[in-house]
Amino acid sequence: MANYKTEQQEISTTTKNFSMLRNGPPEKTAQRESLHLL
Repeated sequence: MANYKTEQQEISTTTKNFSMLRNGPPEKTAQRESLHLL
């Protein structure tokens, strides 16, 4: 059970890191969105 919980934590951390890599920092994302609006 403990192993499963650790695995889930690792998965969520990996997912978080991946989405940060994809989207970049929040400021960068906002910058990109404002560029799209123009």
